[in-house]
Amino acid sequence: EISKEYLMGGFPLGVSTLGAVAVRWLNGRTLGLGDEYLNGFLPNVARVGRESVVQAFDEAFSLDRMVVVIAGDAKRIEASLREK
Repeated sequence: EISKEYLMGGFPLGVSTLGAVAVRWLNGRTLGLGDEYLNGFLPNVARVGRESVVQAFDEAFSLDRMVVVIAGDAKRIEASLREK
């Protein structure tokens, strides 16, 4: 719910200038989201429920194939990882 409120609350500011509207429209067009992308954004976000988000996540991400990558000084990182 917090993410939904964030998206819906920030939308008016995100389309508050002609340039911002043009960028959003172009992004929607480029991603093939249809001509009604901007008009339908708020109602579409409002319709999304927790179950559909979890289902989409499960379909898009395979946690059993997830790889964690850590970058930095290997000796310092390795020592801190071994402590845990």
